[in-house]
Amino acid sequence: MKRLCLLLATLTCIATLRANIRSLTIRVKGMTCEICATNVRKQLKTMKPVASLDKVDYTDGTVQMTLKPRNKATRVSLEKEFKKRISKAGFTFEKILEVEETK
Repeated sequence: MKRLCLLLATLTCIATLRANIRSLTIRVKGMTCEICATNVRKQLKTMKPVASLDKVDYTDGTVQMTLKPRNKATRVSLEKEFKKRISKAGFTFEKILEVEETK
């Protein structure tokens, strides 16, 4: 019985990590002007899972984006790539604020 519970818990975790993320909002620290937003936009728009950057707002430090359908990205892989790309633009990735997943 313990093995069955452990197996179910593991499968649930894997399914959660592999959920197909449709759109998300992230927080970026350090943007102070439109040029900052443009630099972040340039770094993020070339990411494979990104279909479109819907809004890059330097006033509240958020970026809203839509991901391509059936992308293979996980929350962990996206966070890693955001850190790298946003750092390259000269800013700091803080966290993912909102995630919308396909049903």
